[in-house]
Amino acid sequence: MFRFDETPVPPQEITALASKAVQLDPADARARMVAATAYFFNKQLDLFEREAQQAMALAPFDGEILAVLGYLIASSGQWERGVALVQKANALNADAAIGWYQVAMYYDYYLKGDYERALEFRRLHPDQHAIHAYVDYIPVYGQLGRKEEALENWRKLLAEDRGWTAESFENWYHLFNMRHQDIAKMMDGVYKSGVLGVEAKPGQ
Repeated sequence: MFRFDETPVPPQEITALASKAVQLDPADARARMVAATAYFFNKQLDLFEREAQQAMALAPFDGEILAVLGYLIASSGQWERGVALVQKANALNADAAIGWYQVAMYYDYYLKGDYERALEFRRLHPDQHAIHAYVDYIPVYGQLGRKEEALENWRKLLAEDRGWTAESFENWYHLFNMRHQDIAKMMDGVYKSGVLGVEAKPGQ
């Protein structure tokens, strides 16, 4: 879904296989969760909603299903509904909700302008050494005026992908079907961080 593979599987093939799994066992909630996720990242949001509803109806107490789909529902603009789902997931099974819960709360607090709380949740995320971690830290540090910490994460990001640009940030947010007004708020933090145009130092 994130196109990190050297030879990514075409999105249409992913959705076709996920759909076939649902056809083989319509009562399998995890299959429907995977199908929903495939449709989400393929921009087929009506089909995403259909499969998400089915998955949650089949397994209303599955923490992983609620956390994954809750975050995707939130990021596409239904923040109140999505956050409620990831909070329910965390209450049911914090281990299953891990990661998805924290990132949903990070974005929710960021978009509400509570940058300190957003930063707290980003720090709770179990993965602190990946592209998505650096992408998340830069705008929130930008909003907090902590440019040195933003720059540190920018250099880590460039170590993973030297071609990262402002457009890369926007494409990342579009990947998660974020609304234009939400992307604009994220980009405001990116620009305030002052990292764009700063090259990575040798060895970083």
